[in-house]
Amino acid sequence: MNQHIPFPRNGRVFHRLTGALCVALSLAGGMFAAPAIAQTTPSVAPKRTSGMSVQDQLDMDITPLPTGYGAVFVPSPAGRLPGASVLVQYEGETVARGYIGERIPVPPGQYRVLVGSGPEALRASSDVTVVKGMTVTAAQNFGVLRVSLVDDRKAPIEDKYVVASADGARVYGPVATSVDKAAKPEALILPPGRYIFALGTNPNASQNSIAIQIGGGELTEYRVVVEDGKIVRTEFGRPEADYEPSPWRVQWVIGADVSFAQRMNQFSTYNGDVFMAGGFTSFEGAYDSGRHLAQLNVGVDEMVLSLTSPVEQAFPLRKVVDEVSAELLYNYRVVGILGPYAHAMGYATLFNTTYRDEQPYRATTRDAQGKVVKQGDYLANDELETFAGGFPLFFQEGAGFGTRVDFLGITLGIRAGAAMRQSFYGGGRYVQARSGSNLDLIALTDSFDYGAEASGLVGFTLFKMLSVKSRFDLFVDTDQFGEFLGETYRPIYRWDNIASLRLSRFASVVYTAVLRRDAAAVVPNQFAHTFRLRLQAAIF
Repeated sequence: MNQHIPFPRNGRVFHRLTGALCVALSLAGGMFAAPAIAQTTPSVAPKRTSGMSVQDQLDMDITPLPTGYGAVFVPSPAGRLPGASVLVQYEGETVARGYIGERIPVPPGQYRVLVGSGPEALRASSDVTVVKGMTVTAAQNFGVLRVSLVDDRKAPIEDKYVVASADGARVYGPVATSVDKAAKPEALILPPGRYIFALGTNPNASQNSIAIQIGGGELTEYRVVVEDGKIVRTEFGRPEADYEPSPWRVQWVIGADVSFAQRMNQFSTYNGDVFMAGGFTSFEGAYDSGRHLAQLNVGVDEMVLSLTSPVEQAFPLRKVVDEVSAELLYNYRVVGILGPYAHAMGYATLFNTTYRDEQPYRATTRDAQGKVVKQGDYLANDELETFAGGFPLFFQEGAGFGTRVDFLGITLGIRAGAAMRQSFYGGGRYVQARSGSNLDLIALTDSFDYGAEASGLVGFTLFKMLSVKSRFDLFVDTDQFGEFLGETYRPIYRWDNIASLRLSRFASVVYTAVLRRDAAAVVPNQFAHTFRLRLQAAIF
């Protein structure tokens, strides 16, 4: 809405108004003989702007003029520009406010028109003379810059940018962009000239900046492609993102890392304080049409270690993480985000697991009931194989109902249903304890179990720097249902937690903590937590 500020009627203001009135009368007399009086007095030749001429813009504006008033009109080179205000000043004082593309009624007189946003010193200005009953068109001595930030798929991204004059005297922004495809990029009203566009908030940045030229009465549009916080390229044309989400999503990441860790009560790896180095790869492929979701996740994580342990021999290099995982999921969303699901997942190892000690020892293997099933004596540095390569091997299939929501960088999910689980140990055994020269092991037998499963997921991402994710998977077989009221209750579960702090495009610091029980025969909880400096790269 236009705001009108009354004029004082004394001093210099009165004399200027008197002069303006004389000018108006003389102009009216000069045009008296004309059969039709023009309603617009453009100070410059009209330009076609945003597909609409200045006259068309005037014809579409229906702002009424109070009796005895004229009007100032600033045509738009880019259609409607929300937030691009116009200040009309008389002798340095703002007497009226309005917007580009609409009339601003003022009394006759000489005015300075400021166009743009932000402090007055940053706005383009021009001088106009307003005549009673007439609309004067201010000079388009400004340009409009619209910029959108997108990724390589032309999907909008959240970030900030600033625009500074080439001499650094004027800085516009920072301007924040949005991932909302419906939101139009903010328009900057700039005086004609040369400018520096810089990604981020530093107008003097030596990197991630480009030079641009803004012309008077022109609309300049850029689409800036950004990847991992860096400008990849710029594109001309409509800045709105052309991105149409594909139902397909594919990502493959490979990398390597080093870490320090402490592991306790592990039967498929080792226990103690370790220094580790290794490699990993993860693949995710998904089809999500909104109603249907099909997803495949595959991961391989391998690490070797240097071990210092209170229960076994120290050694310079040995495997400590050896895990292959895969999950195939299908989810049909019946009502909004809720619907039935079916999935199959598996865990395995690649290499055999061995135990050795610098002292002679006797290895005694018992079954779950405590009966001795195998016993043998080993010399110092002899290797005892506890699991053959590829074992233990777990499969689990389930179906039920689940839901998952993603909003504001937060992910929440839960599902539950019936499941069956197959555990294959290949005659393997895990180290339970070491007492003097005696090594106690528990033999694990293959099993096929039926029961119920549940899974919960929570995660969030903060400023694209910190990512935290926690997933809990639970399986309870039918035997556990029967023993729940009076027997030992030891369900199979896995609770994975990961926090990642991004250092750069290829490096991050990662902390993982895993609490689990892989078999009901395992009495203690298995725990492992790890700090990693991870180096990684995305193949696609």
